[in-house]
Amino acid sequence: MTCSACGAPLPDAASDAVPVAALRPETVALARAEHPDLGETLSPADAHRYRMAALAASLRAERADLSAAETDVLETIAEHRLVSETPAAADARATLGERVADRVAAFGGSWTFILTFFAILVGWIALNAVVLRAASFDPYPFILLNLVLSCLAVIQAPVIMMSQNRKEGRDRDRAEHD
Repeated sequence: MTCSACGAPLPDAASDAVPVAALRPETVALARAEHPDLGETLSPADAHRYRMAALAASLRAERADLSAAETDVLETIAEHRLVSETPAAADARATLGERVADRVAAFGGSWTFILTFFAILVGWIALNAVVLRAASFDPYPFILLNLVLSCLAVIQAPVIMMSQNRKEGRDRDRAEHD
């Protein structure tokens, strides 16, 4: 079996041949303009070439001139490359501090953190108010507990803000790539 456009033999006719009937009408029209006696099959390379030409013609029909971004998109499609970087690729370049901030923010904003911290607070209060009533290390009004909570908030808040800033940057990049 051979390609109807270039006449090149197709090594494995069953898997390599692209049926002309499977192509869009505008793609077939471009192929027939070059080859009026177009047969039933095309090579994958010729089918791709005519698809790209049809895509470019469609874009030019809507707009007289293609922008640089549109031209770049056409080139990346023709070369079978990705147009933009995936968010996972950007996350792979994250520093240790950024990864830690993301994990702290993920844990600090979870029900696991809330319930665990609530259990620690209840345990602290019960230990100091009931169990160690006479020899309590932090008697009521639990000033040491307030100090620990304040220190936790002072450390946790900037770390969560770092993670949110990073997420905002990723969202901005994703929107720009879209």
